[in-house]
Amino acid sequence: MTSILSRLCMSAFLSLAIILSGKAQEVSPVSVMEQAFKTLEVLNQKYLIYTSAAAHSSARKSERKYRDYMEQIDESNAALSSVPSYKGDRSLQNGIREYLKLVRNVMSENYSKVVNMEEIAEKSYDNMEAYLLMNKQLDEKMSEASAKLNALQKDYCVRNNITLVENTTEQSNKMDKLGDVMDYKNENYLIFFKCAYQNDVLLEAVEANNVVAMEQARTALKKYAEEGLAKMDTMKNFKGDPTLKMACKNALQFFKREADKAAIYTDYAMKEKAFLQQKKAFESNAKARSDNAEIDKFNKAVDDFNKAGKELNEAGNALNKERAEAYNNYNKATTTFLDTHVPYAKK
Repeated sequence: MTSILSRLCMSAFLSLAIILSGKAQEVSPVSVMEQAFKTLEVLNQKYLIYTSAAAHSSARKSERKYRDYMEQIDESNAALSSVPSYKGDRSLQNGIREYLKLVRNVMSENYSKVVNMEEIAEKSYDNMEAYLLMNKQLDEKMSEASAKLNALQKDYCVRNNITLVENTTEQSNKMDKLGDVMDYKNENYLIFFKCAYQNDVLLEAVEANNVVAMEQARTALKKYAEEGLAKMDTMKNFKGDPTLKMACKNALQFFKREADKAAIYTDYAMKEKAFLQQKKAFESNAKARSDNAEIDKFNKAVDDFNKAGKELNEAGNALNKERAEAYNNYNKATTTFLDTHVPYAKK
């Protein structure tokens, strides 16, 4: 599954083209701003490394990169001490410190929650939906922190007569792209997971030989598959790339077929119940066991039951093969999709 996503468009991700009115000074508002935001350059890169790694695996497996990012927050904070003030104004430095404090709190408070939710998300659709919502809320908190920093920078520029031209850098483009990719991937995955989870419920009912549960599960599976396919009709390809959408659509079509074919499980369960009752009655009836007509009747019932069992095994094996292909194809498509649109960030 998929993991934690954050789309962080910090001011430090912006390349600055700055024009300062007046004569350049050794310590100018421009130089102060450049030095202040330079303290965030490495931090931004480590955040990108962490989030891109988490997108490809999980928050837990990306813990080392998360720790690197958290340590860099402290290093960036310490580096601000060497940034001079302009005419005693340290509002920019103080604002960046507040930003660093905020992102540290947000990340430290939410990281363990995300890891814990990762571990239980697969256990129910509600858990998975809550997990993805938690990631989205984390994304929003980080965006709010970024917006405050942007506002602080703009206010500083206005007060010091600086014209700021914001041009997105490669880092900011990657972060925007990561957010868009993960939003699309998560929307798609939630549709797939709803059916995949219901499929597990169906198989558990089959294993328990619970006819009522089987019927309820396969009816729900067909409903969710049809709802998902309807959503696929309105979901656009991701920037022209149909990979994930088509894989999800194919999986949903399998789930729908499985829901129809799974009727064989309930049919067999009822036949089995009827046969066992017939077997018990025959074996407990001495007269029937000595009557050739009754013996022939029972032997035919045995043959019919064995035939039904053979048909069940063949149908079950075929469904198992189709299911494995559907899951493998969807997982491969997800990997290909992420590898294509979220290249691993490197140091």
